[in-house]
Amino acid sequence: MELTHLFDLALRYDGNTPECPPPGAKEGRLLESGEGSAEGALLRGKVRWSNYEHNLAPGLCRLQIPGVIQTDDGAEIQFEAHGHAMQSDALQPNLWASAGAFLLTTQNARYSWLVNRPVVWTGEFDANNGRALYRLYAQTRP
Repeated sequence: MELTHLFDLALRYDGNTPECPPPGAKEGRLLESGEGSAEGALLRGKVRWSNYEHNLAPGLCRLQIPGVIQTDDGAEIQFEAHGHAMQSDALQPNLWASAGAFLLTTQNARYSWLVNRPVVWTGEFDANNGRALYRLYAQTRP
C-alpha cells in the first residue's frame, strides 16, 4: 500500500472556541477546543476542532477529535479523528506522539475525492503550548 500526503493540520487550544461535537457519541471527556489551519497542495483553510480523550494508563490516552475545515475556496469539510497519544520521551513529558485514522465528509463536489478513502495521521502535541501538528496521508488509489 502506498500513501500520499494530503495536508497538515496545525491546531492550537485557545480557550475561546465553542465545542465542536462529534457526529455520534462522545468518547471520553472534552479536554479543550480550538482553532487552526489546514495546509496542503490541494486543500487550504481554517479549522475549528475539539479534543475528547479517555485516559487508558499513565502517559497513554485514546483520542476523538471532531472538527470542520472551512477551505479558502468556500467549502466545508467535516472530520472525525480517532487515535491514540502517548508520552514517548521521559525527558520531555510535555510531548505526546499520536497516530490514528481520519474520516472526512463533505457535501461539496470539489472535495468528494476525500470521502470514502482510508486516511491515516501521525503527529505530536506539545502540552506546554497547547499546539499540535498532524500530518494526514491517504491510500493512493490504483
